[in-house]
Amino acid sequence: MSRWATIAPVNSEWRGPTFEVTGPIDIGWGVHLILLPSWLRQPSITRYMSWVERERYIGEAKFALAIEYDAASLGDPDPLSTTRPPLSKQDGAAEKLRRANLALWLARPSWAGFQMVISAQQDQGDWVQRQMYETPTVRPFERDAKNTLSRADFDLAKKLGDAASALSIKASTWIAMMLLWRALAESWWESRYLLLWVALEALFGSGNPSETTYRLSQRLAFFVAEDHSRVRDLYNRAKAGYSARSRVVHGFQHLSLDKEKADDLLADTEFFVRAALCKILMDAGHLHTFAGKQRREDFLDGLVFG
Repeated sequence: MSRWATIAPVNSEWRGPTFEVTGPIDIGWGVHLILLPSWLRQPSITRYMSWVERERYIGEAKFALAIEYDAASLGDPDPLSTTRPPLSKQDGAAEKLRRANLALWLARPSWAGFQMVISAQQDQGDWVQRQMYETPTVRPFERDAKNTLSRADFDLAKKLGDAASALSIKASTWIAMMLLWRALAESWWESRYLLLWVALEALFGSGNPSETTYRLSQRLAFFVAEDHSRVRDLYNRAKAGYSARSRVVHGFQHLSLDKEKADDLLADTEFFVRAALCKILMDAGHLHTFAGKQRREDFLDGLVFG
Protein backbone atom coordinates (compact mmCIF):
# COMPACT_ATOMS: atom_id res chain seq x y z
CA MET A 1 0.00 0.00 0.00
CA SER A 2 1.09 3.56 -0.67
CA ARG A 3 -0.37 6.99 0.00
CA TRP A 4 -2.52 8.55 -2.71
CA ALA A 5 -4.26 11.89 -3.16
CA THR A 6 -7.06 12.76 -5.53
CA ILE A 7 -7.16 16.51 -5.90
CA ALA A 8 -9.07 19.09 -7.95
CA PRO A 9 -7.89 22.71 -8.32
CA VAL A 10 -10.82 25.02 -7.62
CA ASN A 11 -11.86 27.39 -10.42
CA SER A 12 -9.86 30.61 -10.30
CA GLU A 13 -13.15 32.51 -10.87
CA TRP A 14 -14.13 31.65 -7.29
CA ARG A 15 -13.37 34.49 -4.91
CA GLY A 16 -12.67 32.13 -2.02
CA PRO A 17 -13.93 32.07 1.56
CA THR A 18 -14.79 35.21 3.51
CA PHE A 19 -12.04 34.32 6.01
CA GLU A 20 -8.36 33.39 5.90
CA VAL A 21 -7.76 29.69 5.25
CA THR A 22 -5.00 28.54 7.60
CA GLY A 23 -5.61 24.80 7.43
CA PRO A 24 -7.77 22.13 5.75
CA ILE A 25 -11.53 22.69 5.97
CA ASP A 26 -13.58 19.49 6.30
CA ILE A 27 -16.56 19.61 3.93
CA GLY A 28 -17.70 16.00 4.30
CA TRP A 29 -17.17 12.76 2.39
CA GLY A 30 -13.54 12.80 3.60
CA VAL A 31 -12.91 15.83 1.36
CA HIS A 32 -11.13 19.02 2.49
CA LEU A 33 -10.76 22.46 1.00
CA ILE A 34 -7.06 23.29 1.12
CA LEU A 35 -4.71 25.95 -0.17
CA LEU A 36 -3.32 24.73 -3.48
CA PRO A 37 -0.25 22.65 -2.52
CA SER A 38 3.08 23.62 -4.10
CA TRP A 39 3.73 20.04 -5.23
CA LEU A 40 0.82 20.30 -7.67
CA ARG A 41 2.95 22.65 -9.79
CA GLN A 42 5.98 20.34 -9.93
CA PRO A 43 7.05 18.72 -13.24
CA SER A 44 6.24 15.27 -11.84
CA ILE A 45 2.61 16.40 -11.88
CA THR A 46 2.38 18.80 -14.83
CA ARG A 47 4.77 17.39 -17.46
CA TYR A 48 2.05 15.78 -19.62
CA MET A 49 -0.52 18.54 -19.26
CA SER A 50 -1.73 21.00 -21.88
CA TRP A 51 -0.99 24.71 -21.52
CA VAL A 52 -4.56 25.36 -20.33
CA GLU A 53 -4.38 22.63 -17.70
CA ARG A 54 -0.96 23.71 -16.45
CA GLU A 55 -1.23 27.50 -16.65
CA ARG A 56 -4.95 28.09 -16.03
CA TYR A 57 -6.47 25.22 -14.07
CA ILE A 58 -3.44 24.89 -11.80
CA GLY A 59 -1.46 28.08 -12.39
CA GLU A 60 -4.34 30.46 -11.58
CA ALA A 61 -5.92 28.39 -8.79
CA LYS A 62 -5.56 29.34 -5.13
CA PHE A 63 -7.49 26.46 -3.57
CA ALA A 64 -8.18 22.79 -4.17
CA LEU A 65 -10.58 20.08 -3.05
CA ALA A 66 -8.59 17.05 -1.93
CA ILE A 67 -8.91 13.61 -0.38
CA GLU A 68 -6.11 11.26 0.69
CA TYR A 69 -6.24 7.48 1.06
CA ASP A 70 -4.18 4.30 0.82
CA ALA A 71 -4.20 2.19 -2.35
CA ALA A 72 -2.12 -0.65 -3.75
CA SER A 73 -2.12 0.74 -7.30
CA LEU A 74 -4.00 2.80 -9.86
CA GLY A 75 -7.28 0.96 -10.39
CA ASP A 76 -7.20 -0.75 -7.00
CA PRO A 77 -10.89 -1.69 -6.38
CA ASP A 78 -12.63 0.20 -3.60
CA PRO A 79 -14.06 -2.38 -1.16
CA LEU A 80 -16.76 0.12 -0.13
CA SER A 81 -17.99 0.65 -3.69
CA THR A 82 -21.61 -0.37 -4.28
CA THR A 83 -21.32 -0.52 -8.09
CA ARG A 84 -20.70 -3.65 -10.14
CA PRO A 85 -17.91 -3.83 -11.10
CA PRO A 86 -16.67 -1.76 -8.15
CA LEU A 87 -15.18 1.67 -8.68
CA SER A 88 -11.45 2.02 -8.26
CA LYS A 89 -10.27 3.89 -5.18
CA GLN A 90 -9.21 6.76 -7.44
CA ASP A 91 -12.60 6.97 -9.19
CA GLY A 92 -14.37 6.63 -5.86
CA ALA A 93 -12.31 9.52 -4.48
CA ALA A 94 -13.18 11.67 -7.51
CA GLU A 95 -16.87 10.91 -6.96
CA LYS A 96 -16.54 12.09 -3.36
CA LEU A 97 -15.02 15.35 -4.63
CA ARG A 98 -18.11 15.88 -6.80
CA ARG A 99 -20.51 15.11 -3.97
CA ALA A 100 -18.72 17.44 -1.57
CA ASN A 101 -18.73 20.08 -4.30
CA LEU A 102 -22.50 19.66 -4.66
CA ALA A 103 -22.91 20.17 -0.90
CA LEU A 104 -20.95 23.43 -1.21
CA TRP A 105 -23.33 24.61 -3.93
CA LEU A 106 -26.36 23.70 -1.81
CA ALA A 107 -24.91 25.70 1.08
CA ARG A 108 -24.30 28.70 -1.20
CA PRO A 109 -24.06 28.72 -5.02
CA SER A 110 -20.73 30.03 -6.32
CA TRP A 111 -17.86 29.27 -8.70
CA ALA A 112 -16.44 26.79 -6.14
CA GLY A 113 -16.06 23.93 -8.60
CA PHE A 114 -13.34 22.28 -10.66
CA GLN A 115 -12.49 21.38 -14.24
CA MET A 116 -9.74 18.84 -13.67
CA VAL A 117 -9.13 15.83 -11.41
CA ILE A 118 -5.64 14.57 -10.60
CA SER A 119 -4.73 11.36 -8.79
CA ALA A 120 -1.16 11.29 -7.49
CA GLN A 121 0.90 8.67 -5.65
CA GLN A 122 3.48 9.46 -3.01
CA ASP A 123 6.83 7.98 -4.03
CA GLN A 124 9.79 8.41 -1.65
CA GLY A 125 8.37 11.68 -0.36
CA ASP A 126 7.45 13.09 -3.78
CA TRP A 127 4.03 13.18 -5.41
CA VAL A 128 3.83 11.70 -8.92
CA GLN A 129 0.84 12.02 -11.22
CA ARG A 130 -0.76 8.68 -12.11
CA GLN A 131 -4.06 9.86 -13.59
CA MET A 132 -5.45 13.16 -14.83
CA TYR A 133 -8.56 14.18 -16.76
CA GLU A 134 -10.84 17.15 -17.35
CA THR A 135 -14.40 17.13 -16.06
CA PRO A 136 -17.42 19.46 -16.37
CA THR A 137 -17.52 22.05 -13.61
CA VAL A 138 -20.37 23.39 -11.52
CA ARG A 139 -21.46 26.64 -13.16
CA PRO A 140 -23.27 29.18 -10.98
CA PHE A 141 -26.16 31.19 -12.29
CA GLU A 142 -24.72 34.59 -13.21
CA ARG A 143 -26.43 36.32 -10.28
CA ASP A 144 -24.49 33.99 -7.91
CA ALA A 145 -21.13 34.21 -9.70
CA LYS A 146 -19.54 36.59 -7.18
CA ASN A 147 -20.65 34.70 -4.07
CA THR A 148 -18.10 33.83 -1.41
CA LEU A 149 -18.53 31.26 1.36
CA SER A 150 -18.50 31.91 5.08
CA ARG A 151 -17.59 29.52 7.89
CA ALA A 152 -21.30 28.93 8.40
CA ASP A 153 -21.61 27.92 4.73
CA PHE A 154 -18.82 25.36 5.11
CA ASP A 155 -20.39 24.02 8.31
CA LEU A 156 -23.72 23.66 6.51
CA ALA A 157 -22.06 21.95 3.54
CA LYS A 158 -20.52 19.34 5.84
CA LYS A 159 -23.87 18.65 7.52
CA LEU A 160 -25.55 18.30 4.13
CA GLY A 161 -22.79 16.01 2.86
CA ASP A 162 -22.86 13.84 5.97
CA ALA A 163 -26.63 13.39 5.60
CA ALA A 164 -26.36 12.64 1.87
CA SER A 165 -23.68 10.00 2.49
CA ALA A 166 -26.28 7.77 4.17
CA LEU A 167 -28.83 7.96 1.33
CA SER A 168 -29.89 4.97 -0.73
CA ILE A 169 -29.25 5.48 -4.43
CA LYS A 170 -32.92 4.56 -4.95
CA ALA A 171 -34.21 7.37 -2.73
CA SER A 172 -35.90 10.29 -4.48
CA THR A 173 -33.56 12.67 -2.63
CA TRP A 174 -30.49 10.96 -4.07
CA ILE A 175 -31.99 10.93 -7.57
CA ALA A 176 -32.74 14.65 -7.29
CA MET A 177 -29.16 15.37 -6.20
CA MET A 178 -27.70 13.50 -9.15
CA LEU A 179 -30.00 15.37 -11.54
CA LEU A 180 -29.00 18.62 -9.87
CA TRP A 181 -25.31 17.85 -10.46
CA ARG A 182 -26.02 17.31 -14.16
CA ALA A 183 -27.98 20.55 -14.32
CA LEU A 184 -25.27 22.63 -12.69
CA ALA A 185 -22.70 21.58 -15.30
CA GLU A 186 -24.97 22.88 -18.10
CA SER A 187 -24.37 26.32 -19.59
CA TRP A 188 -27.31 26.04 -22.00
CA TRP A 189 -30.39 27.56 -20.31
CA GLU A 190 -32.84 24.99 -21.67
CA SER A 191 -30.87 21.92 -20.53
CA ARG A 192 -30.17 23.37 -17.11
CA TYR A 193 -33.79 24.42 -16.61
CA LEU A 194 -35.27 21.09 -17.66
CA LEU A 195 -32.92 19.02 -15.50
CA LEU A 196 -33.75 21.17 -12.47
CA TRP A 197 -37.44 20.54 -13.02
CA VAL A 198 -36.88 16.80 -13.43
CA ALA A 199 -35.12 16.93 -10.05
CA LEU A 200 -38.14 18.69 -8.54
CA GLU A 201 -40.46 16.12 -10.11
CA ALA A 202 -38.41 13.35 -8.49
CA LEU A 203 -39.14 14.97 -5.12
CA PHE A 204 -42.65 16.36 -5.53
CA GLY A 205 -44.18 14.71 -8.58
CA SER A 206 -47.33 12.69 -8.01
CA GLY A 207 -47.89 9.06 -8.93
CA ASN A 208 -51.17 10.26 -10.42
CA PRO A 209 -50.39 11.99 -13.73
CA SER A 210 -53.58 14.09 -13.69
CA GLU A 211 -53.30 17.79 -12.85
CA THR A 212 -49.49 17.55 -12.77
CA THR A 213 -48.79 21.29 -12.76
CA TYR A 214 -51.31 22.04 -10.04
CA ARG A 215 -50.31 19.20 -7.70
CA LEU A 216 -46.54 19.56 -8.07
CA SER A 217 -46.66 23.34 -7.63
CA GLN A 218 -48.92 23.03 -4.61
CA ARG A 219 -46.77 20.37 -2.92
CA LEU A 220 -43.59 22.30 -3.57
CA ALA A 221 -45.00 25.56 -2.24
CA PHE A 222 -46.34 24.02 0.96
CA PHE A 223 -43.06 22.19 1.60
CA VAL A 224 -40.58 25.03 1.14
CA ALA A 225 -42.75 27.82 2.63
CA GLU A 226 -41.40 29.02 5.96
CA ASP A 227 -44.92 30.06 6.94
CA HIS A 228 -48.37 29.87 5.34
CA SER A 229 -48.32 33.53 4.35
CA ARG A 230 -45.79 32.68 1.62
CA VAL A 231 -47.57 29.65 0.16
CA ARG A 232 -49.64 31.55 -2.41
CA ASP A 233 -46.63 33.45 -3.81
CA LEU A 234 -44.48 30.31 -3.94
CA TYR A 235 -47.30 28.37 -5.57
CA ASN A 236 -47.68 31.01 -8.29
CA ARG A 237 -43.94 31.08 -8.93
CA ALA A 238 -43.74 27.28 -9.07
CA LYS A 239 -46.73 27.10 -11.40
CA ALA A 240 -45.19 29.71 -13.73
CA GLY A 241 -41.89 27.83 -13.67
CA TYR A 242 -43.48 24.50 -14.49
CA SER A 243 -45.52 26.09 -17.25
CA ALA A 244 -42.29 27.39 -18.84
CA ARG A 245 -40.78 23.91 -18.44
CA SER A 246 -43.72 22.46 -20.38
CA ARG A 247 -43.34 25.07 -23.12
CA VAL A 248 -39.69 24.05 -23.55
CA VAL A 249 -40.52 20.34 -23.64
CA HIS A 250 -43.41 20.69 -26.07
CA GLY A 251 -41.66 22.16 -29.07
CA PHE A 252 -39.49 24.99 -27.71
CA GLN A 253 -42.47 27.32 -27.34
CA HIS A 254 -40.61 29.41 -24.75
CA LEU A 255 -38.48 31.39 -27.19
CA SER A 256 -40.56 34.52 -26.77
CA LEU A 257 -39.22 34.89 -23.21
CA ASP A 258 -36.91 37.87 -22.79
CA LYS A 259 -33.64 37.39 -20.91
CA GLU A 260 -34.85 39.00 -17.69
CA LYS A 261 -37.91 36.73 -17.51
CA ALA A 262 -35.85 33.65 -18.37
CA ASP A 263 -33.32 34.56 -15.68
CA ASP A 264 -36.08 35.05 -13.12
CA LEU A 265 -37.54 31.62 -13.93
CA LEU A 266 -34.15 29.95 -13.60
CA ALA A 267 -33.40 31.76 -10.34
CA ASP A 268 -36.74 30.65 -8.89
CA THR A 269 -36.16 27.04 -9.96
CA GLU A 270 -32.68 26.92 -8.44
CA PHE A 271 -34.12 28.40 -5.25
CA PHE A 272 -36.79 25.69 -5.11
CA VAL A 273 -34.26 22.89 -5.60
CA ARG A 274 -31.85 24.26 -2.98
CA ALA A 275 -34.55 25.00 -0.43
CA ALA A 276 -36.16 21.58 -0.82
CA LEU A 277 -32.95 19.54 -0.69
CA CYS A 278 -31.52 21.48 2.24
CA LYS A 279 -34.76 21.07 4.20
CA ILE A 280 -34.84 17.32 3.51
CA LEU A 281 -31.16 16.69 4.23
CA MET A 282 -31.23 18.63 7.50
CA ASP A 283 -34.15 16.67 8.95
CA ALA A 284 -33.98 12.94 9.76
CA GLY A 285 -37.75 12.64 9.52
CA HIS A 286 -37.82 14.11 6.02
CA LEU A 287 -34.96 11.84 4.94
CA HIS A 288 -37.01 8.82 6.05
CA THR A 289 -40.18 10.13 4.41
CA PHE A 290 -38.61 10.87 1.03
CA ALA A 291 -36.85 7.48 0.99
CA GLY A 292 -40.16 5.65 0.46
CA LYS A 293 -42.53 6.27 -2.44
CA GLN A 294 -45.80 5.79 -0.55
CA ARG A 295 -44.54 7.59 2.55
CA ARG A 296 -43.59 10.54 0.35
CA GLU A 297 -47.00 10.54 -1.38
CA ASP A 298 -48.91 10.41 1.90
CA PHE A 299 -46.76 13.12 3.48
CA LEU A 300 -47.03 15.54 0.56
CA ASP A 301 -50.78 15.06 0.25
CA GLY A 302 -51.05 15.62 4.00
CA LEU A 303 -49.22 18.94 3.73
CA VAL A 304 -51.87 20.24 1.37
CA PHE A 305 -55.01 18.57 2.65
CA GLY A 306 -54.09 17.95 6.28
